[in-house]
Amino acid sequence: MHSYYSLVVKIVTSELLSISTHSTFSVCEEVVATSTIDDLHSVMTRIENGEYYRRYRISNFLEGDFFSWYMNERSQPLADAIRGVARKFLEFEPASAILLPEAKQDLLKEFYSSLVDEQIRHDLDEYYTPDWLTQHVLDKAGYQGDPNIKILDPACGSGTFLVEAIIRLKQGCIDAGLSPLETLTTILTNVKGLDLNPLAVISTRANYILSML
Repeated sequence: MHSYYSLVVKIVTSELLSISTHSTFSVCEEVVATSTIDDLHSVMTRIENGEYYRRYRISNFLEGDFFSWYMNERSQPLADAIRGVARKFLEFEPASAILLPEAKQDLLKEFYSSLVDEQIRHDLDEYYTPDWLTQHVLDKAGYQGDPNIKILDPACGSGTFLVEAIIRLKQGCIDAGLSPLETLTTILTNVKGLDLNPLAVISTRANYILSML
């Protein structure tokens, strides 16, 4: 389940980056178009080694990902399953996460929670903060997006607090008259998170990227 979740995160991040930059490239279309296992392996290699993300000048989205083990398994059932995931994505409108303001929260938390059984998550000490509580905590802490204040979440999970902080900071930068480039630099400098769980790390990185689109 964790490997499946990780693959979905990688695909959806690439698709939304493509949409936000008005690129005609689609990972899902390229995956579906493959006709052999070797062709598919070549496409997935470019995903897993970060090549697809570097085209958007994102150099550290994936770093020796723990969930790329499937790259060592070349089987027809696995290839068909990966194509099936990509094919299913093409049935949806991925731009919803960009077009709808209410979708700017932690995009992956609900998906992960619905995928992994609650007891399993609790056995792993995984507890995810609801959005309303995140907003309340930041309100009580007095953080409203001041460009001069830095935020660090030392156990960031999927990045719920970081996403809310970025949303507020983007508005704070607009209010301060900062340019888009200055806003990006301010976010990268001021909002940071840590976590030991490799699945949480990729979730946070994806949410971090998507919250800035």
